Amino acid sequence: MRGLRPRPYGVNRGAARPVREVMGRLLQAPAFSQRMRNEGISRAWREVVGEEVANHTRVAAVRSGVLCIEVSGAAWLHELAAFHKESILEEMRKRVKRPYIQDIRFRQHGERARGN
Repeated sequence: MRGLRPRPYGVNRGAARPVREVMGRLLQAPAFSQRMRNEGISRAWREVVGEEVANHTRVAAVRSGVLCIEVSGAAWLHELAAFHKESILEEMRKRVKRPYIQDIRFRQHGERARGN
């Protein structure tokens, strides 16, 4: 294409902004704060349940105060829901202040979430 020259990187991409301003906007973005909160919850989950259980589970979501955990199989689902739910819930409440966790629901990986 004649007459067209490549532009140096950054030209016509808007005025340069100070890093402080860009980071401030990023940190205030709802999607970013949600992701950071979820990372904190996932970290707390791993600390509370330990590596073995964490390797068979994952934090799927937190909705309306309910921590939704996906588990790798029926045996893990039964074990956690029947024998460990209350103690895990108590420890998670100590570590995660916001959002407040009212309950934990376990579901087998691949199951559809029921209306929460």
